[in-house]
Amino acid sequence: MIGASSAALALVWGVVSTAQGANEQAKFAPVPISRARGVCVTGSGLVPRWDGAPHPDCQVSWAELGQLGGERALYEGRYVWASPEFPAYKVVSVIVYERTNSGEVVTPLLALSQDETHVFLKEVHLRTVGSMHFVEVRQCLNGTGGCWQEFYKWSPGGLSKVAPSIDEQVRRLVPSGYRINKGARVNLEAMSGEVGLWLESDPNCCPSASMRFSLSWTPAGFIIPRSEVTSSK
Repeated sequence: MIGASSAALALVWGVVSTAQGANEQAKFAPVPISRARGVCVTGSGLVPRWDGAPHPDCQVSWAELGQLGGERALYEGRYVWASPEFPAYKVVSVIVYERTNSGEVVTPLLALSQDETHVFLKEVHLRTVGSMHFVEVRQCLNGTGGCWQEFYKWSPGGLSKVAPSIDEQVRRLVPSGYRINKGARVNLEAMSGEVGLWLESDPNCCPSASMRFSLSWTPAGFIIPRSEVTSSK
């Protein structure tokens, strides 16, 4: 990691949640789909904006993440330009949009931005668990190999961040004498995951043990009903 402080690691624009009020929803006004998929956002402020001059070298990519009942679809707009701090790295801004009934406008539901000098905003996927749909965001800390996943439950018109996070729950299960250096690797569609467990003497590459766990969904969110620790040596 190059010159990062903990305060500089993440630039998170926001998330529209079905549980939040109208003022929060109003920050994410619908935009024409032609603009969202073809014109770069301007900067990394608190909300997505197109009212200024975009970075001259900005690259825009667009992908469908999936559909909900054939009436709503989610899309990922990815906007990339050179980091002002270290131009060899990129600033990556990702916005997840919802489109209804093949309309001509899309509504931002989730917006994030990272300077890859510090954190890589790696992947965004839509995962299905039974009748539920979750947006998975995977990010990695530059220079450490450490990655983590965040999950947002998709309901019509909004995304609700899953809390407590799976990583928070995993940390509560760590046996005495071990620590976690990197986030758990979660396979949401298999409702399972695994995390490395380090002893104080272990190098960053090689944990002495791992913990596998299963997941269940409850009205309060994900829980870990079972876990098992296995030695790696």
